[in-house]
Amino acid sequence: MLPPPCQQQFIYLLIGGCYDSVNKIRNLRYLIIETAFSNRERQLAIASKHLCPDMLKGELLKLQREAEIYITHLKPGQIELTMQEIEEFIGEYKPRMLQNNQVFDL
Repeated sequence: MLPPPCQQQFIYLLIGGCYDSVNKIRNLRYLIIETAFSNRERQLAIASKHLCPDMLKGELLKLQREAEIYITHLKPGQIELTMQEIEEFIGEYKPRMLQNNQVFDL
């Protein structure tokens, strides 16, 4: 017998985009999105097709669903600065850093 289908969904966006599809998910609970660089390395983020906190804000403005936001792909040596900038730019979303071996309830 198969388990019942999940009542809630999570989405992993390595790089922003796909919001037309994401916004159609009625039971969206978690959004995991990368933010690899701090704002001071914005040009590197653009060149490498990654996000910085300022760019992340622009991406999340496209999200029309409420979801718990988790940040992944943070660069070592910039984690604290990047998370501080994320808090400053998108604190209203209550973003959290994705932890190693983190378990999600669905």
